Amino acid sequence: MDRYRTLTRRIVALLIDGLVFTPIIAINALTAQIELPWWMTIIQRVLFALIGVGYYVLLHWKYGQTVGKMVMRLKVVSLDERPISLRQSLIRHIFYIIERFVALCLLVYFVSIGYSLSSELRTTVQLYLSIPIYIWIITDTLVCIVNKQDRALHDLIAGTVVVRLDVPETPSDESKLEPPGPEHYEALRNS
Repeated sequence: MDRYRTLTRRIVALLIDGLVFTPIIAINALTAQIELPWWMTIIQRVLFALIGVGYYVLLHWKYGQTVGKMVMRLKVVSLDERPISLRQSLIRHIFYIIERFVALCLLVYFVSIGYSLSSELRTTVQLYLSIPIYIWIITDTLVCIVNKQDRALHDLIAGTVVVRLDVPETPSDESKLEPPGPEHYEALRNS
């Protein structure tokens, strides 16, 4: 079961991925303080959403790993330990995709009814949207803690599991229960 004990390493991998995003977070924080035209704010938000979601979805799909998981020697695989599909990668991140989409829709809505996209409005929208994110993160972590394979809620939904690459696979119990082949019975007859 050690191959599936990944919670601590996943947290460290997430922190490493946060370091990868530090320049983008800094740019986002700086531009949040500037009063941009509404269309530039929308474009900026779309770009940051695509970069953030794209990083996780595409790297997990193509490699089963983000930079953080590579450093921590973790890999996301299907339950049968094959590479995950694009669909599974999208499902693993669907909550964040929906959250980014709702944020963009709210900003567009506020512009359409005459609000300017001030930094206060953007901060307020982000603050209210962070509440379901924190609830999701707490639920996801609690599910991971109680699951025997450290599968988080998003893993259960997507049919994935995170494995440690530094722990070899143990042979399945099925291989131990394989019936002997004809050569075994031939050897018994000859003895």
